[in-house]
This record gives sequence, structure tokens and C-alpha cells, in this order.
Amino acid sequence: MLPGSGSAKAGVKAGDIITSLNGKPLNSFAELRSRIATTEPGTKVKLGLLRNGKPLEVEVTLDTSTSSSASAEMITPALEGATLSDGQLKDGGKGIKIDEVVKGSPAAQAGLQKDDVIIGVNRDRVNSIAEMRKVLAAKPAIIALQIIRGNESLYLLMR
Repeated sequence: MLPGSGSAKAGVKAGDIITSLNGKPLNSFAELRSRIATTEPGTKVKLGLLRNGKPLEVEVTLDTSTSSSASAEMITPALEGATLSDGQLKDGGKGIKIDEVVKGSPAAQAGLQKDDVIIGVNRDRVNSIAEMRKVLAAKPAIIALQIIRGNESLYLLMR
């Protein structure tokens, strides 16, 4: 627990067990981290807690220091095997950086590589994981990713 963080300000204490986010149960810390990372800073969320064995709910305002990395399969199964983070391009533009791709995973088979930066999804410009999640919420049958790899702009199609 970081002093001054959104959760500390909301009254979350060391030893609290986080059980849900916005009423949806959590199965792991990785799931919590991924769901938080795909939510815009400044958004208010409700955390379900267990404190000394008793259920409790607190409202937390996410701040910009919140970790911004996510397991891609939490966004869409087509990206399984990739780890994403909000990133920045050499020209100062924003996008979604591919931090890691597991060999043989759906993301690797689609052609994603470590250090690629996603800047568009299905013709929509995306600057963050949260924006990508919004575009993919419609669950399109085909996903067209516009990526920057080195100095090249490429398109990858995924199902």
C-alpha cells in the first residue's frame, strides 16, 4: 500500500483482501491489476474488501500513478500471450506497447513482437489500453491492429 495512493486515500489498509471490482468478483491479483490498468485515471471504482473477515466496500479514484500494464487476454482472447502497457512513440505520440509475447501464443502467431506499439484498432486511433478495451468491447469478429515496429507502420489481422 503506497501512502497517498488512491486506495490509501479511500481507506484500504494493509491486510485487507480485495475480493471484487465494481461488483465483479476477482480471481487473482493479476486480474485486479489488469482490470485497473485498462481503466482511465480519474475513474471512480468500487472495491469489495474483506477486513478482519468482514465484508466492506470502498470507493477509490484511480490516479495516474496506477500501474498501466495488462495481460492482453483480459482485453481479447486473440491477444493471449502478450503483455501490454501504455507507451510512448519516439515522436511523442501515445500507444500500447507490447512488453512481452509468449512464444507460440495466439499473439505470437498473429505476428505481434516485443516492443511493437499498437496505435490503432479497427480504424480507431488508440492511445491507451483503456481506449483499446473500449474499441474491442463490441467483440468484432476480425481485429485489425495498426502497429509501429521500429520505423515501419504495419497492419495485423486477428480473429
